Amino acid sequence: MGKRALPLIILVCALLLSACKEPDLTPSYIEVAKEDVTMNMYNFNTLHNTNFDEFELAAIADQNFSDIWITADGTNLGTWEMPCKLPLLDRDSVLLSLTPGILMNGQSTTRPKYPFVQAFKKRFFFEKEGVTKVQASIQYYNNVYFPLVETFEGAGITFTKRDSTRVEFTRTTDPDLIYRNPSQPGALNMTSGVLTLPDTITSFEVISEELQLPGQGYPVFLEMNYKCDKEMYVGLLTHQTTSAVVIHDPLVNIRPTDQWKKIYINLTQCIGRRFLTAKNYQIIISSVKDKTDTNDAHFYFDNIKVVYIY
Repeated sequence: MGKRALPLIILVCALLLSACKEPDLTPSYIEVAKEDVTMNMYNFNTLHNTNFDEFELAAIADQNFSDIWITADGTNLGTWEMPCKLPLLDRDSVLLSLTPGILMNGQSTTRPKYPFVQAFKKRFFFEKEGVTKVQASIQYYNNVYFPLVETFEGAGITFTKRDSTRVEFTRTTDPDLIYRNPSQPGALNMTSGVLTLPDTITSFEVISEELQLPGQGYPVFLEMNYKCDKEMYVGLLTHQTTSAVVIHDPLVNIRPTDQWKKIYINLTQCIGRRFLTAKNYQIIISSVKDKTDTNDAHFYFDNIKVVYIY
């Protein structure tokens, strides 16, 4: 009896040992680079019922996403600064969802999703130890609006000097000075805007055209590319329906930089505070240099845009 049961016991033990084997935790890898996260502008004017020219469309497409938010089959894989390479234990067909993120107000500690675009979704096939490079074509929501797009390419400039004694925008076509997006070197751009403080003038204030913007918590951003010799300041002017007083809300201080940078400035909360009595708004950009500073100071700008979703 005992000898006849021995093969059965051995078989049961083998099955138990097989069931106790550790799972295969060898990962696959996802790789995402900044230059592989691009804006899909196909049919933009038709989808948004707009008539932007080629320079304005290039400005709207210009982005500098810093992060990528990733899910795999609905499981959150976290937020990653690009370029990034992350492990994935799933095999075969996996639905990835990627949403770009930004540095808000130029601060590395505030890194939200960019709220105006749809998540990029696509199925990928993953193999053990393989590396899959993901190219994400990002598209704006159809209910996104751009009430201000300044490219400095047209006949006029939407920003004017606030004080007649101060400086106003000029243009440069110098290829060593104009803005070039390093992630999109072929993007259309021929001119950038310049504000210059000569030795005899110590400050400037320029303001945008009047803008109608939504309140009630709808996201509203100011975006721009810039480089500057001196610190400058960006704020929001609110014209009220109840009085002639114009409220000036300072928003961010921008430090000097000799490299082109992009900043995303959140107008949402400021507009929310003023919305009930607001008639319209204006963006204000200003700077002040020391009276003893006799050197010229230059401030370069491109692709200034206000965007909101409503």
